[in-house]
Amino acid sequence: MWALKTALDSYRSDPFRTDLKLLRILAPCIAAVLVGCAGTGREFVQGSTRILPPIIQETNSHENLVLRAYNDGGTRQILIHDARGRAFHIFIDHRIDSPTPGKIYLNAYPGESNRVRVLHQGEFKQKVGDVDRYH
Repeated sequence: MWALKTALDSYRSDPFRTDLKLLRILAPCIAAVLVGCAGTGREFVQGSTRILPPIIQETNSHENLVLRAYNDGGTRQILIHDARGRAFHIFIDHRIDSPTPGKIYLNAYPGESNRVRVLHQGEFKQKVGDVDRYH
């Protein structure tokens, strides 16, 4: 009770000064909460891979999107950069007689050992975008 009375007396004597003290305490807390919430829910997360939209897809000198197609039936490789500037190689499996047609892979060609298959493609397309929209 004494602390409340002291706080009220302090506020009555100089409300501007008390408000500044409160602002100095609350501002970093509010900023931390807002920054923490900004990335959650928006970024695509799978294992240690985190892609924060918006993404920028690689373009050529004429500002056309660059899509690399493999001579295996049309597997596509797309280079994207996320909002943090990190680069990701995306592969869309369009191999002839593929066991995983249309599936999205990160880091490497679908047949290579270091590839990472995107498990939740709907979430990937919702958060990152439909990188295979031109197929």
